[in-house]
Amino acid sequence: MSISSLLRPARAKGALRALALSACVVATLSVSAPASAALVQTSFANGSLNVTINRPGQSGQSTSAGGFTGVYNGAAFLSYCIELAQNFTFGTSYNNYSLVPVASGPNTSPMGPTKAMDLAKLVAENFSDSFSSTVKSVAMQLAVWEIVHETSGAYGITSGTFNVNAGNANVNAARIQADTWLAELPGLTTLAPMIALVSPTRQDFITVVPVPPSIVLFAGGLLFGLWGVRRRRTA
Repeated sequence: MSISSLLRPARAKGALRALALSACVVATLSVSAPASAALVQTSFANGSLNVTINRPGQSGQSTSAGGFTGVYNGAAFLSYCIELAQNFTFGTSYNNYSLVPVASGPNTSPMGPTKAMDLAKLVAENFSDSFSSTVKSVAMQLAVWEIVHETSGAYGITSGTFNVNAGNANVNAARIQADTWLAELPGLTTLAPMIALVSPTRQDFITVVPVPPSIVLFAGGLLFGLWGVRRRRTA
């Protein structure tokens, strides 16, 4: 299944659209997760760049940014990190990951429904395209971290309580692209079908659903809330 097909929403109109948005928020807060399953991150999906970030509680953190390809519960998936206080090792199978609503991740400091909604907009508009180049994949990861970890109330990669230092030409291009995507959020209305994969000891991730198909059973209410909104921009 292609990533673009995972993001293809059904048609919805009028009151149904409003009801769907309400259902999305309720589902992110109330759905219970199934038992833990094995997760292996195999590699960066389209390369990575080394960046230096500053976030609440730590400045000057050096890390690699980019989207991942991996396997969860036997199914391949693409993902981005939402947890900066923990780590993981490529090729290692971790058996303590669980599925939770996006608003409940990361488990060290849940982002809540407002940030989860902003992530759903970002992912709906840019997830597929973000894997087309290294710079875009890095930009997407930076934008995801910005939404999750920013506490100032305004999104921006170069300032605020979460920010990314200037670097080489590719890092700077990724910072510009991330800020471009973040600036578009107020005009977006489509919400991607997403889920968070969290571990008490390792980095947490977000991905689109369904992956694997069993996630559909878990996220049924969430899917109703997210797939019913057609991609469009406000005028």
